[in-house]
Amino acid sequence: MIRGGRAALAVALLTGCAAVPHATPEDAARAAGSWPGISVADLEAGRSRYVARCTSCHRARSPARYPPDRWGAHLDKMAERARLSPDDRDLILRYLVTLAGRPATP
Repeated sequence: MIRGGRAALAVALLTGCAAVPHATPEDAARAAGSWPGISVADLEAGRSRYVARCTSCHRARSPARYPPDRWGAHLDKMAERARLSPDDRDLILRYLVTLAGRPATP
């Protein structure tokens, strides 16, 4: 039964991670308006920390779930519970805000 539980957990985590898109050069260019010098690698570091820290308690949420201006307050509520360092919090926030602000695709 434990083996089946582990398999179910792995599937749930992988499914949740599919909702967590990767950053693109276009995302980094948009983010540079708020955070000069930010790179795709910075945004991907935020994504990695988001997946690693936040999915230990719940399914990954798509950045599009909230508007960009709501992620800060949401993350503030969760940062202590997730034991995020200030640097991790900032990387995750930059990733979530940037990807939440992606233009809608036609």
